[in-house]
Amino acid sequence: MPIFARVGVPEVWRYDGSSLRISKLQCDDYVSTDRSLSFPILTSRVLEDFLAKSQEWEEDRPRLVRFIRDWVNANR
Repeated sequence: MPIFARVGVPEVWRYDGSSLRISKLQCDDYVSTDRSLSFPILTSRVLEDFLAKSQEWEEDRPRLVRFIRDWVNANR
């Protein structure tokens, strides 16, 4: 994380296999936040849902893409 901060990466997403954490750069350190700076409609909970669906529908990528596309269209 310190390397990302040094080069000015504004946002980092970290997934540990069960939960996703979004951190934003504030001064020279990262602080947790629930919402993406780059994609404000995305929260950590929504991203966790997408990741769960990607595992559930691993063999059906078109279904996953439709699911995400439908979610984006509904939440614009």
